[in-house]
Amino acid sequence: MRSAHKIIIPIFLISLMVCAGCGKKNSKELDAYYDSMNRFATGMAKIAADLEAVDTSVPGASNEVLGYLDKMNEQLATLAEIEVPDEFASNEELADEAYEYMQQAVSLFHQYYEDPDCERAVFEVASENYSRAMKRVNYISYILKGELPEGSDYEVIENNTDFAPVTDGNEPVMDEYSDDMIMDDESEEILE
Repeated sequence: MRSAHKIIIPIFLISLMVCAGCGKKNSKELDAYYDSMNRFATGMAKIAADLEAVDTSVPGASNEVLGYLDKMNEQLATLAEIEVPDEFASNEELADEAYEYMQQAVSLFHQYYEDPDCERAVFEVASENYSRAMKRVNYISYILKGELPEGSDYEVIENNTDFAPVTDGNEPVMDEYSDDMIMDDESEEILE
């Protein structure tokens, strides 16, 4: 088995803690979500601290690293299963993506460390998947704190429910490439 490499644990993971009751509404659903997220964050922080403490220079350290990565994968599986309230709907997709990336990372790390003939590129791909998983956990943390993720690849869309939607079926269709309105023949008749 190969000797273990140090896996970088992003600092943001330690600060993922969520305050209960920080939402706009005080509901049982939000409270349950905050409680679940606090348990997740506590579990991840413990695993991250244990992983960071591994002495990668000793024989057998790679088994220890793989064990902690397996635990991290289990935590992300739990995160992906948490019922997400509407106020944090985007977190559901982020959690699912984080889990998918971590599954791939853990599988590749196992492949790399357990197969002495495995190429270094497998480790690099595993590290990239790990980074992508942690990036999504970081985004979730920002969202729970009410902050905008820095350098995110996601578009922030605020839920504004202070308007009444048009429901008569003759509303104009917005062209997604410009601000021009495209109306069908029936809509033109209504405007005349």
